[in-house]
Amino acid sequence: MAIKGKGRTRSKHVARAPRPVVVPVKPPLLLRRPVQVAGAFLAGAGLVAFVVWFANGLRAERAASAAAERDRTREAAVREYQARVQAILAPIGQPATPVRFDVLPTFSAGLERLADGKATPSEVADQAEQAARAAERAADQLRAMKLDDLLRDKGLTLARVNYVLNSRRRMAQGLELYARAARAVVRAARLPGEGGDELVALASQVAALADEVFQDGWQDYQQALTSVGIFPPIQPPGPGDLGGG
Repeated sequence: MAIKGKGRTRSKHVARAPRPVVVPVKPPLLLRRPVQVAGAFLAGAGLVAFVVWFANGLRAERAASAAAERDRTREAAVREYQARVQAILAPIGQPATPVRFDVLPTFSAGLERLADGKATPSEVADQAEQAARAAERAADQLRAMKLDDLLRDKGLTLARVNYVLNSRRRMAQGLELYARAARAVVRAARLPGEGGDELVALASQVAALADEVFQDGWQDYQQALTSVGIFPPIQPPGPGDLGGG
C-alpha cells in the first residue's frame, strides 16, 4: 500500500488585534487657549475701565474740593465785610427785619413828634445833636473802609463785588442825609417862629430820603451776604405780629 505522504497543511492566519485609537483628552475649560485669550481680553478691558473710572473719580473729587475751597474763600471775605459793617452800625440802630434796619430810632421818634406838633425843636435838640454826630461818624467809617484787599483775588463775581461796593456807598450816603436832617432840627431849635417850622419840615423830608437811600444800601448788603450763603437770623415777632395790642 502506498502510504500517502503528509501533504503541506495550509496555515491558518490569526487576525491581528485592532490598533488602539488614541483619543485626545480635552484640557479643562479654563486652560483652553480661546478661553484664556477671551479672559485676558476681558481682564484688560476691565482694568482699563477701572483706571478710567478711578481717574474720573479722582478728578471729580479734586474739582469738588477746589470748588469747596473757593466757596470758603468767598464766604470768609464777605463775613469779614459783615463784621466791619456790624461794628460800624451797632451804635446807630439795629436790624428790624432782613430787609430793613432801624436807623437812629430815638431821633426818628423825636422827629415824628415834631412833625405831629407834639414836641418842639428845643425838646429834641439834644437828641438831634447826638444823632448827627453818630451818623457822621458811621458814614466816615464806612467810606474809610478798605475793601481792595478784602475783595481782590477772592473769587467773587462782579455781581457780588457790586453788592458790597453799592451797599457801603448807599448806606454812607443815607447816614450823611440823616446827619443833615438832624442838623436842621438843631438849627430849628435856635430859630423862633416860621423859620424853625420850615427847618423842621425840611428835616422830615431829608430824613425820609435818608431812610430810602440807606435801606437801598441795606438790601444790597443783605444780597452780598446771601450770595455766599450767609442768611440773617430770624427776628422774633413783635406784639403786632402776634395780633396783640
